[in-house]
Amino acid sequence: MKKILIAATIAAAFAAPQAFAQAKNFEGFSITGALNVNNNKGEAVSAVDRTESNIGAVAQYDIALGQSFVLGFGASMGLSDFNIASDAKLKNTYSVFVAPGFAVSNNALVYGKIASVSAKAEFTNSSLDISGLGYGIGARYFSSKNVFFQAEYMSNKYDDKKIGTTTFKNQTGVFSIGVGYKF
Repeated sequence: MKKILIAATIAAAFAAPQAFAQAKNFEGFSITGALNVNNNKGEAVSAVDRTESNIGAVAQYDIALGQSFVLGFGASMGLSDFNIASDAKLKNTYSVFVAPGFAVSNNALVYGKIASVSAKAEFTNSSLDISGLGYGIGARYFSSKNVFFQAEYMSNKYDDKKIGTTTFKNQTGVFSIGVGYKF
């Protein structure tokens, strides 16, 4: 019995740091540049369903919470505008988010994301600041110690706003693919 206990203790001593190292690989500050494909569904005077692309940037800090769990905090911003209708564009898109994740290996992480989103909807003769809630899923894969590839899908629902007598409604689905660097 004593030999089994000693063997189990030795095995746990070697296995535990390696398992914890799995989540530790993702810990730290990172930046990501991304190409976003936005499917915008909106309604003001008439219904709109339009797909456009723009580029964005993400800054994030991840904390290892055990053997496989990671908790990320960050912010993202759109670096270019995109058209949401023939006479309207979405500008200055920002988000602040929390992203809990699970390290499936030393190089791969899957995560969920919940975000507070904001933007400026600009029309021919007016503009409005809009905000709302976003949620999504994603995956990150490290190709080397510091460089990673990331793909995610976010659904952003903005609060309804009045433009004179018309109500502006907007929802955006964003598929993003990017390359990042962890410091």
